[in-house]
Amino acid sequence: MLSEYLNKFFGPHTKLRQEFENSIVTQWSLLGILVIGFIMIVATPYISWRSEQASQIHNIAAREARLIDLADRRAEIEKNHQVLETLYKESQAMLVDAPSFNRALSLSLEKIEAMYQPIGLRFTTRRFGEPSQIAWAGEKVPSRWQWVGSSQSISDYIYKLANSDTIIVPESMDIKPKASRNGDVQFELSATLWSVRSLSIEQLKQQERALAP
Repeated sequence: MLSEYLNKFFGPHTKLRQEFENSIVTQWSLLGILVIGFIMIVATPYISWRSEQASQIHNIAAREARLIDLADRRAEIEKNHQVLETLYKESQAMLVDAPSFNRALSLSLEKIEAMYQPIGLRFTTRRFGEPSQIAWAGEKVPSRWQWVGSSQSISDYIYKLANSDTIIVPESMDIKPKASRNGDVQFELSATLWSVRSLSIEQLKQQERALAP
């Protein structure tokens, strides 16, 4: 896992960890690298993967429609249908299963809170966005957050986002230093996060027709 690899080079007794704790510049630089790396490693591959799945689902659905009238091709129809079902189930496992946007938003907040609360990160503001459609994926569930905490707690939170079983994509992320009352340097993390509410195959088809020009 990523955490085991990081502990090998960034454990509590390593020289790198000591330099990191004693240097605000080093903390700031590393946090910036973490944010950029997180977006490149998680968000970009996820969007690309979703696009590939959308293309596969669209192509398979189109082939299935053309084969419906061909009785002698029933085996091929069933095979394509099974592939379609497998792709759908794999994607559904990483989305938010909820009957409505409001319920999906509630479940997303619970998942986000479960990640930052145990590590001492404190949220200062939270705003909810409006739902929007993602072609062949589902319904976007956005929320805007602002937290305050130590550099270590922010780092831990970013790692948790990267390893979450539910896809939570950072649309934007910003970190800046913030002095606390006792003089210790804290950091303020602002981020717009979104998850995806799962939709049925029929709902996805209706969504695609509605989005078509």
